[in-house]
Amino acid sequence: MRTSIRLAVLGAMLLPLVSCRALVLEDRLPCPRFMFFDLLNSELFDSYENIIIAAYSYPEGLLLDTDTTSVRAVSLQEFYMPIRGQEAVMGYGVMGIQQNKLENSSQWIIPIGMESDPLFRFAYQAPTEQESFLVPVELVKDYAQVTVRFVGVESYTETGGQFPFDILISGNTRGIEVLTGTPIRGYFEFAPEETQMGIFHFRLPRQADHALRMELYGRPDIYEKSGLIQTIDLWAVLYEQGGITWEEKNLPDVEVVIDYKEMEVAVKVSGWSQEDLNYHF
Repeated sequence: MRTSIRLAVLGAMLLPLVSCRALVLEDRLPCPRFMFFDLLNSELFDSYENIIIAAYSYPEGLLLDTDTTSVRAVSLQEFYMPIRGQEAVMGYGVMGIQQNKLENSSQWIIPIGMESDPLFRFAYQAPTEQESFLVPVELVKDYAQVTVRFVGVESYTETGGQFPFDILISGNTRGIEVLTGTPIRGYFEFAPEETQMGIFHFRLPRQADHALRMELYGRPDIYEKSGLIQTIDLWAVLYEQGGITWEEKNLPDVEVVIDYKEMEVAVKVSGWSQEDLNYHF
């Protein structure tokens, strides 16, 4: 991790910078430039959360460097990336990686059978004209925390007071291209555990299409029949009742309330705050 007090860093760079300044009539691209970041919404996050930051050549898109630092180090501008031989750079920062896997240097993929990580992301593009330059960035929320709550579960007297269903969430989005924020198509499947009677929690990635659905399965020896009982078009429910398009800058958190016996579904949508993050992480 490249962390140090910025003044010390600049002092340590004095000799190479002097030698670069001496090359007035020569190509200065080989001289190192030092890229710092101005994290505009750092106050919303735990200062010790890790951020993975990558830099690429622009517009060629060749990976130049990647490193891991903290919200604190970025916010205090104790973290920097040395850039050499480039007129401009682009890149990303990503926070909240737990189980998602990296492919092709900038695609974070959700393994089959797992939920989305609580992923926050920024992307940037900047010229490297100055020997030390500051890039403003803002972390955006690229996942939705979803709670599914079945109401009236106490009325399932025929099941001995037990909730009779398991649920399976599936869709056609398996991750995100963090340089562009574009959802990556591919099969997604996750079976959340019941945390309280009739209550399930899971995280969804930013969706690429309308394929998101929820399937209800009867629990053997509890419900009158096992196997698939019903399929709910979850994308349509979230869009029609919650107004969620999956194009929001910061994806909201959602509660889906289902009265199965009355065949009614309601959606509650909320934003997120620092208090929410303490729960999500």
